Formats: sequence, structure tokens, C-alpha cells
Amino acid sequence: PEAGAGAGLRAFKDSPISAFTEQDMAYFEAARTEALEKRADGENITWKNPETGNSGTITPIRTYERGGARCRLLRIVNNSRSQSGESRFNFCEQAGGGWKVVSP
Repeated sequence: PEAGAGAGLRAFKDSPISAFTEQDMAYFEAARTEALEKRADGENITWKNPETGNSGTITPIRTYERGGARCRLLRIVNNSRSQSGESRFNFCEQAGGGWKVVSP
């Protein structure tokens, strides 16, 4: 996964991701990469950290092209012990590899 992609998402301080440990982020990033690279639109991938109980579901909503790059809209639902939240992010594949969050 591209370095910094999760860090950009972590900026949402009032969302479950703000309470995630580094291990939670590793589970999240692995699921996000799997969703972006291998899952069909509408196909969920779930993750859970058994140590913290934090979890989530990531679903590619649609795949499209933007400026010659493959892009995907993801629906992300994350759960921490104290909160749950849903968001949608657009990611575009980068020429050097990895994915970057982009504005819709």
C-alpha cells in the first residue's frame, strides 16, 4: 500500500479510525489494498483485529477512469470499541504504484 494513504484518513479525529492502533491500521490497510486491487464492485471485504476488537468493512462501489488512471470509489465502515462510522473515498492508482485519495 502507498505510504501515507492511511495517515490521510486518520485525520478524521472524531471517527473510529482516530482510535486505531498501528496494528489496527495494518489490518485496515491490507483490507483496503485487497478491496482496491482485487475485489469487484459491490464485493465486501471485512477485517478485524482480535487484540483490540476494532473492525471494518470495505466495499468498492464503482470503478472508473480519471486522467488515464484507474480509480475506485470505496465505502468504508470502521468500528472501534466506542464508535462506528461510515465514509466514502475516491482512490486513483498512481503511476509509480499504490493508490492515492483524490477529490471526487
